[in-house]
Formats: sequence, C-alpha cells, structure tokens
Amino acid sequence: MKNAARAAFALLVVFASVSKAASAENSSWSGLYFGISADLSENSGATFATVGPPVVSSAKTLEDNDVSVTGTVVAGANYQIGDAVLGLQLEASPFSSTVDRVCRFDWQYGYESNVLVYDIFDAPCSRRISLTTSVLAKAGVLLSSNTLIYGLAGWTTAIFRDDLTALTTLQNLSSRHHGFTFGGGIEHRITLTWHLNAEVRATHFHDANEAARVVDTLSEDQQFSHTQANSTSIRIGLTYHLQQ
Repeated sequence: MKNAARAAFALLVVFASVSKAASAENSSWSGLYFGISADLSENSGATFATVGPPVVSSAKTLEDNDVSVTGTVVAGANYQIGDAVLGLQLEASPFSSTVDRVCRFDWQYGYESNVLVYDIFDAPCSRRISLTTSVLAKAGVLLSSNTLIYGLAGWTTAIFRDDLTALTTLQNLSSRHHGFTFGGGIEHRITLTWHLNAEVRATHFHDANEAARVVDTLSEDQQFSHTQANSTSIRIGLTYHLQQ
C-alpha cells in the first residue's frame, strides 16, 4: 500500500509538471489544486461472525444500510486540451464515521452434554469507517469557460471496524477493504482560483474474510468472520487552484 501511495504521488508530480508547462497556452484549468469536500454516504454490507465450540456464538447484521457524514481532503492536477480537461486526484479522509446498526446474536452451549443452553437476541451494533484513501483519474469537457462536467474512476481503500460487544464471546472485527470507485460531477469556477463542485460516486469493495484467536472466553476455536462493504456518496467540494 505504501509503494502504491508513493507511485501515485510521483505520478501526480509528473502530471502537475506537464500541466504547468501547458498552462500558458491553455486556461487556468491546467495546474495544481487542493481542497476539501463534505460527503454524505449510504453504506451497505452485511457482517457475519462465528466462533466455537464448545461455546458456539454468532452474529449477523439485520440492517445493513447506513448513512454517514464525513469530510475529505483532496489534492490533484488538471491538464486542459482544448475543451477537454484531464486530471489525477489523490484523496484522504482524516476523519472517521460511526454508523449504528442492528445485529442478531446467537449463543449456544452444551453440545457436548445432555443439556443445551442457548439465547437468541437482537441488539445494537455499530460499524466505524476510517482511513479512507483514493487515487482517481478524471476526464471532462467544458460546457463554458467556467463550467466543467466530468467522470471519474479509480481505487479506494478503507478500514471497517464492527463492534460486536453485545455478545462477550465474540471479538470486534477490523478489516481493510479495497474496491473500484466510479462516478461523475460538475465543477464551476466561481473566481479565478476558487472552484465549487458537486458529484455522485459509488465504491464497490471486495469482501473480507478474517480468522482470529478468541481470548478470555470458554471457546477453544478461532473466530471466523465475513464482511461486505459498499458505498454511494454525494459530495460537495471546494478547491483552490494555484495560478501559474
């Protein structure tokens, strides 16, 4: 992951150098920029975890559509060719968001004896999303000298932590997900250096399977988990474009 981040940063520097050389002939859409965005996301994806025997415990989500609000820092470079604008953008969210969910917990003990004790109940659980980063390529066309419509595609990674403490025989889950991001938006130049943009994007993360030893419980086995994650976002962003 570190090597990929270094490669993306090096590519951004090269792209910015080309943009700077072209800016004298093209408009100020060519060049470096940085900014922030406010993100409203609908997150979906089921969680399942199980451990045992002798204590057989499991949890699964009953509600897996959650809404979160967070912010993202962006940096990138554009290169204008006529009415077309190409771009490379790096993103990182220094903030984490927590969404509340409902899980069904199942606890059973006594498979090795003549007495089976069990409990099934629904209880709150939560998912925390943190350390989200993206590398995106953008391509668009100018509707006017101040307005751009564009599409984007790239790769996103994030850490998902699921809280299952309602059942003490289960451990919380932590998994890193990677996935493809695509979307589109519109950007308007409100001053010579400040741009405002709105976009819609979706990310489909790969499923994650984890195995971890359970400690301080009656269980002698490992806990196995399967987590899914997808996200659809609406973003409003403000960027500052460096003048060449």
